[in-house]
Amino acid sequence: TDPELGHAIAARGATTQASEGGDARRADAALPAGAGEEAYVRLALERHPSIRAAAHRVAAAEAVVPQARSLMDPEVMVSPVGRMSENSSGMVDLMAGVSQEFPFPGKLTARAKAASAEAEVARAELRSVRARVARETRQAYWRYYNAA
Repeated sequence: TDPELGHAIAARGATTQASEGGDARRADAALPAGAGEEAYVRLALERHPSIRAAAHRVAAAEAVVPQARSLMDPEVMVSPVGRMSENSSGMVDLMAGVSQEFPFPGKLTARAKAASAEAEVARAELRSVRARVARETRQAYWRYYNAA
């Protein structure tokens, strides 16, 4: 195995790291000269931007689940009633109230199940992206290995 393989396979990760303010040489230096296939796969799985994006989508979908099973926020209202005085000695009557929406029975559970299903879809997409990146990295490794 050649250290140039690290440059070819980790190029996407290095570019991403450089664009995020890192040093592109650090990405290449992460693998020793004799690194094997699994080292390159591990590096790709750690740094590939598609995997990072899919992981962010999973986190966002999982954050929606507790919101979906919760009641809406209550509303508090305060409003003047009657005649308002134009000077500071006048008295203003106030009316206050609190309201809370209660959804039809079973609706919160259904929303929570739907949000959980969306989060599971995002997790499945993450697994798919990780498998694709690992496969593509292995193919690139063996194409280079067989070409050398």
